Amino acid sequence: MDPDSSPGLKPALIPTRRFAYNGGPFVAAREHAVIRYFAILLLALIGAGALQAQDRWLGLVVTPEARCAPFNPADYPVPAVPDSPSIDDEARTLCSLYTNQCRGANQDLLLDPVIPLAEAHDSGLCAADGETRSAFAADPLNLAVAVPGTLLEQKRDLDAADWLPARNRCWYAETVVRVRQAYGLSIDLPEVDALIEVLTRCIVENARFRPGEYVVTGSGAVNVRACPAIGCTIVTRFVEGQLLEVTGQLTGVPLGGEPRWLKLRHAESEVYLHSSLAEPYLPDGTPTAPVPVQASVADTARTTTTMYVVASRFANARNCPDTNCAIANSFPRGAEVAVLQRVTGQAVNGIADWQALQHGDEVLYVHAPLLSRNRPAPLAPTPVPVPPQQGQGPARVSAPAIGGGFELGGQALGFTSPQHMHAARMTWVKRQVRYHRGDNPADVQWVIGQAHGAGFRVLLSIVGEPGQMAPDPAGYTRDFVSFLAGVAALGPNAIEVWNEQNIDREWPNGQINPQAYTAMLRDAWNAIKGANANVMVISGAPAPTGFFGGGCHASGCDDLPFIRGMAAAGAASYMDCVGVHYNEGILPPDARSGDPRGNSGHYTRYYSRMFEVYAAAFPGKPLCFTELGYLSSEGYGPLPGGFAWAANVSVADQAAWLGRAVTLARSSGRVRLFIVWNVDATRYDSDPQAGFAIVRPDGTCPACGHLAAAMG
Repeated sequence: MDPDSSPGLKPALIPTRRFAYNGGPFVAAREHAVIRYFAILLLALIGAGALQAQDRWLGLVVTPEARCAPFNPADYPVPAVPDSPSIDDEARTLCSLYTNQCRGANQDLLLDPVIPLAEAHDSGLCAADGETRSAFAADPLNLAVAVPGTLLEQKRDLDAADWLPARNRCWYAETVVRVRQAYGLSIDLPEVDALIEVLTRCIVENARFRPGEYVVTGSGAVNVRACPAIGCTIVTRFVEGQLLEVTGQLTGVPLGGEPRWLKLRHAESEVYLHSSLAEPYLPDGTPTAPVPVQASVADTARTTTTMYVVASRFANARNCPDTNCAIANSFPRGAEVAVLQRVTGQAVNGIADWQALQHGDEVLYVHAPLLSRNRPAPLAPTPVPVPPQQGQGPARVSAPAIGGGFELGGQALGFTSPQHMHAARMTWVKRQVRYHRGDNPADVQWVIGQAHGAGFRVLLSIVGEPGQMAPDPAGYTRDFVSFLAGVAALGPNAIEVWNEQNIDREWPNGQINPQAYTAMLRDAWNAIKGANANVMVISGAPAPTGFFGGGCHASGCDDLPFIRGMAAAGAASYMDCVGVHYNEGILPPDARSGDPRGNSGHYTRYYSRMFEVYAAAFPGKPLCFTELGYLSSEGYGPLPGGFAWAANVSVADQAAWLGRAVTLARSSGRVRLFIVWNVDATRYDSDPQAGFAIVRPDGTCPACGHLAAAMG
């Protein structure tokens, strides 16, 4: 662990111009405007309701976004974490201020623009020259270390009006304002409203905080960082007894269980010191009683230890006492560990006690219930899991049938057009959630709340990470279904278990088979229904394909043998609805032949035949089309080579065919849910998702009228 109090360091101050990519304000070569709390409070009281277009808020022009030139991601080259000299050279752990998740510096991390590139483009950079755009993309002021996962995928091109991080929202809101000020970017009224709401809460949360002079209390020298997290650049070091001018307090990545960091000015920049390392200073030189905090064990002498043993099957040792922190080591049952002391950290199952361990030169943390002073009895060997056959596996959790008639929805990537969805008479929104091992189900709460708040039922398509699953399928599946249970308890209306699990883009190569997926679906059903029986369980829709010649190979299966294998393995017992995808049509949905492409007789070319194939495979189950769309390049330009088959599909075709497909599905009596792929994608490159979107580049929705008419 990277300590923030290092007795061995020399007391000299070490200024630096390096940056830290971890979000938060950064050391920069230019001055940035300081947001004063009294100004924010005044603006919060006034409210955004008094603002009109072209007014100013904190010096920012308030006006709707406008794209004055085409957006090309290549104009905004964002650096990669390994290529950046800006990460703290001493850091072995980096933490995302979006989520407080931590990873080793050599693990899967990326740099994310706090203000998305497309958002900045539409807020003024569309008129900037190439040099300015490149500088913005690489500016550490607007870059945050991010751990790939649910929240980051939901963020995409959204601004603060539609997306907020799970943690550290005060830092996020202040950073958004500073970046916009630095580049003269405009801001629209919905984002002003959202930022005022966040910043007002920040004032309330810190109402008892007293800015002013503080004195360093950590022994030796203490590290002052460029943002409130371990792994951020050490900007300088202060010595015990040194006076500091503290301007504010901010919640950051917890250290020793304590999330509060002090904000201070140094060399015309804002920097951060953990709150356990300084305290208020009185004029007579007598420090006040410090606010009680749990100081990091890494900041104290490490001498006395007590031997404990691991009492559970295994115990994960982390870089801080929080399950969002990186796992630095894992100890098996019966292993001896040297405990320094008990500390307070994140509450897990209602218990906030953690043990700080001395492990080599590091201090690591294990949740206290996993350790014991007494050696545990040996456990029976864990059986090797095998794919279930019918009649095998744990008992099925009973749950009432999820009824209801035909309903229409759309998959939203940015959820920027709910008004169009309502106009199309959609009542569902689908959002995709990518699970990475260690993700917290609570991070999905905002997605559910956003959908319900906008008047929609929400389908969450939750898919895992094949690279993480491959080396440990049984363990990964166990963690994945546990995550599903946690999400189900939050109250979504439906969960689709995985996505296109018949191809190696979504399931580990060499492990693709319907029996393995059915085993996961069984465990997922039990976990979801055990947490919330009212959640509709939809089987993962396979990728519709004939690529594998009617069979299965290491890299994938055609969808027909895959769904037949699922049915034979008993999958129907573990779903409320059968997931189906259809997205390669270039003819009206009534067509049953005549596709001009090769293999024109294949059922995946035609909506009606796709419907019949899936209905026959699961005769007793309703169908849920969780993706159904038509690709049109109109308004965007030529399609990439792999999608040239749709070159002749117009927007008028797309609109009419979607309406007709809804009419057919609604009248069939077998389709429960029809999700249009998609509503609002903006990506148009090697994966032309925007070509499927019903909201077209000019902001209109030609398909909405056809869909509304089909719904009657």
